[in-house]
Amino acid sequence: MKRIYTLVLSALMFSLISLNASAATNVSAGNVSGNWTSAGSPYYINGDITVASGTVLNIGAGVSVEFTGAYSLTVIGQILATGTATSFVTFTTYSSNTNGWKGIRFIGTTGDTSRFTYCKFSNGKVNYTMANYYDQWGGAIYIQQFNKVVIQNCMFNNNAANFGGAIATNYASPIISNSLFCNNHANTYGGAIAFEY
Repeated sequence: MKRIYTLVLSALMFSLISLNASAATNVSAGNVSGNWTSAGSPYYINGDITVASGTVLNIGAGVSVEFTGAYSLTVIGQILATGTATSFVTFTTYSSNTNGWKGIRFIGTTGDTSRFTYCKFSNGKVNYTMANYYDQWGGAIYIQQFNKVVIQNCMFNNNAANFGGAIATNYASPIISNSLFCNNHANTYGGAIAFEY
């Protein structure tokens, strides 16, 4: 009887470990929308992704978004990344990716206000080798001619770009409050933030 109990307990523990291991979600290149929750975290980004016009991507507390290569997240619609003081939303690189990721890009954005609350951004990297001039701006976030972005209670660490190591804007006026910038780097100017008008 003791042996059967041990076998059942071992099988139960193995199934729980398997469930936990399968929680990761692989995201292919293309359009993304809907709800990303901690139950599906981490979300491995395997190509450039876009929040298309007229769509919303909601990212909940405790979600880790990990880019497996030098990919970007372009927002044309709306993104709402809502963490808490004890459970941040994280945007970073997958552990084996040493080349960084290309940040969140607001280019041609038409959607309603996008918000980042209690989010951590790390290892975003864009530089002068990018073919497009504005791809050299904003290691973690780049906002072009769009005013409806709110960034509150966020942390930016180890991001790099030619202009605006963590955040860069071009004719844009985001609201940034109660946020921490640490060890970000710019080759030209704006180690933490660069604004261009």
